[in-house]
Amino acid sequence: GKDHQIVTLRGKFTEHVRGDKYVFTDDKGASIRAELDHDRDWSMITKDAPVEIRAEVDKDWTEIELDVLSAKPQSDNARGPSGLRAFCHSRRNPA
Repeated sequence: GKDHQIVTLRGKFTEHVRGDKYVFTDDKGASIRAELDHDRDWSMITKDAPVEIRAEVDKDWTEIELDVLSAKPQSDNARGPSGLRAFCHSRRNPA
């Protein structure tokens, strides 16, 4: 997509990279880095659970990533009791 374009994608958050950076893998298996800002509640997201995201494309000279604006689980089973906390362990622990 173009820089600042708003996109809607279905897939899963498959990996925590560091901080507020995650890997989002779409339904076709393509992966992209996605940012989930710390100042928002992402408790509805569980690792590897189907989700639909709305995000802004963020392009710079060397890479493309998504700034996630909203996320919606795609099934009743997608909401886990610990959400992102279990996904990224604890951000307070030094890596």
